[in-house]
Amino acid sequence: DKKIELQTKKIEDLKLYKKGLNKTIFKNCNNKYQISDIIVEYTEKTAINNQYEVLSSTANGIYLQSKYFNKQAASEDNTGYKIVPKNFITYRSMSDTGEFHFNIQNLIDYGIVSPAYPVFNIDENLVNKDYFVYYINENSEFKNSILHTKEGGTRYALSISKFKSIYAFLPSREEQNRLAKLLKNYNNKLDIEILKLYKLEQLKKGLMQKMFA
Repeated sequence: DKKIELQTKKIEDLKLYKKGLNKTIFKNCNNKYQISDIIVEYTEKTAINNQYEVLSSTANGIYLQSKYFNKQAASEDNTGYKIVPKNFITYRSMSDTGEFHFNIQNLIDYGIVSPAYPVFNIDENLVNKDYFVYYINENSEFKNSILHTKEGGTRYALSISKFKSIYAFLPSREEQNRLAKLLKNYNNKLDIEILKLYKLEQLKKGLMQKMFA
């Protein structure tokens, strides 16, 4: 229990460090781009049922839907679903809270998502993909710009056309590359510590089962 407590604290400290990291990540963001100049929409759809595996794009990343829900949650006929090639980006276009999370699909060569999910890639001559996705997910000013696109109703919708109309303020390409490496190191460290916590919790579970067997 003590080891689990200390490991949990380490993870909390790493997440707190992220807040301080953002002050560096979003510093000197002086280059103005309209999103329409950065992204390239991808609209290919499936021609047959179950052409590729169905994906779930969540606030915690992209998952195979069959594993995320332990069942197939999509409609039985997924003909006409949008194809998401590896390293392309997708997001859920409807939200109750105004929070939208953009994910790079890095699980499989091709997956599919509901037709309501926009899919796009970016012009990597202009921006670093890893930095860009972090920016649009974490930059508070950019997220406020998304909120300002809301039109009527109780739910928030972010169509690809509305997304394209928003402006992003980014650092130089060289600085983006440097920061992307920093982010990669941070995320790798966090993933390692989360895995350690999971293994400790599994160990405790096994010990408890033996204790009361």
